[in-house]
Amino acid sequence: MLTINRIKTSPYRPQTNGSNKRADRFLVEYLRCYILDDQTDWDFWIPYATFVFNTTQHSDTGFTPHEHLFGRNIRYITEGTPDVRYDYNSYVQELQSLLQSCYEVARTHLKAKKERSKENYDRDTNVPLFALGEKVLLHYEKVRRARSAKLFPPYIGPYEIISVYDVNVTLKLPRNKTSKVHANRLKSFFG
Repeated sequence: MLTINRIKTSPYRPQTNGSNKRADRFLVEYLRCYILDDQTDWDFWIPYATFVFNTTQHSDTGFTPHEHLFGRNIRYITEGTPDVRYDYNSYVQELQSLLQSCYEVARTHLKAKKERSKENYDRDTNVPLFALGEKVLLHYEKVRRARSAKLFPPYIGPYEIISVYDVNVTLKLPRNKTSKVHANRLKSFFG
């Protein structure tokens, strides 16, 4: 019914998972405003933060997450109870049609938002092109314990490219291992 497609993200590439990162940022900003200076009561504020998040209209979809899940906006205590009475079948049919139309509108909003985001990203991005067999250096984000990231070399390698697919590249690593990485994490090796 919802036709949800699962996609995989590249490690150390937060742009692929941007909407989840944005939701996390919202929750962190909310918690930052209310927690104590010693940060010991953050778990107390989580239900309030999620309530605010779930009842706020999102610019990407035009709906609140609560409305997507339940097919209606949340009713507050001060609003009282609705006068409408349903039998089970009519309620299910109305809820299904309401959710279906909500998903269609959200899908079109999300598609338009993704296209705008892609245009903005592509305008400022220059993805390097690599060829099979080329030697490259890999940007290494992991830092060993008790080491400073500033003093650690940013690139490791060289590694040989064994396959190229769009912007993802598969590298041949030591000990017959391979790794698929985004091309933005690579630079040509001149040695």
